[in-house]
Formats: sequence, structure tokens, C-alpha cells
Amino acid sequence: SISTEDDPTNFPKPFLLSAYGVDNTFTAIDILRRWMYIFESCLDKGVRIVGFST
Repeated sequence: SISTEDDPTNFPKPFLLSAYGVDNTFTAIDILRRWMYIFESCLDKGVRIVGFST
């Protein structure tokens, strides 16, 4: 269901996750595997990720 302003207790708290790499030793597959791990871990804890970017 979608929360409304009339029901403030039902609003999810915002969550921002950023990831940065600096040495260029990671491959695209490494990044995708890490994001999948993060996504699944968040899902297990009831945190919904609606998008990601690297």
C-alpha cells in the first residue's frame, strides 16, 4: 500500500547507500555481485531498494 500524509506512521524511513571504488581493480561482475549481496541482505531485513547506481 502507498502511505498518505494522513497516516504518518506508515511512512518508511529514507535510506541512502553510496559505494565508491578508487583503485580500478574491480570488474563490472564484482560490482554486480556486491550489489546483489547488498540487495539480498537488505531484503532479508525488510529494507526495500528501489534503485541503485555505481
